[in-house]
Amino acid sequence: MYTPEKIDYELIDSCFIPEYARSPLMRALSYLPENVIDFVIESCVFISLDKDDRGEHIATNDFRLKDKLGLIILSDRLWFKDKKKIAFVVAHEVAHAYKKHEFK
Repeated sequence: MYTPEKIDYELIDSCFIPEYARSPLMRALSYLPENVIDFVIESCVFISLDKDDRGEHIATNDFRLKDKLGLIILSDRLWFKDKKKIAFVVAHEVAHAYKKHEFK
């Protein structure tokens, strides 16, 4: 069984998100089935930039991207929504990665 804390520990190097987004993201992920959480830990990277105006460069050879299949980009505004909205959006985007949907 995955707790938000255990998921956070497992994803510590796979998240480019502001500190205030960590808890809501991990809580949302903890609602997912265990096999999907296993997939997320093994295959996904999360990105959500802080609400300031700066950007972030992530090199394609960054160790945090090694062997990852899904790059999930979440709006910074999401973290200020209610728990149900956060859980829905996170689950929806994880489902795209899990089902291997491609951007076309």
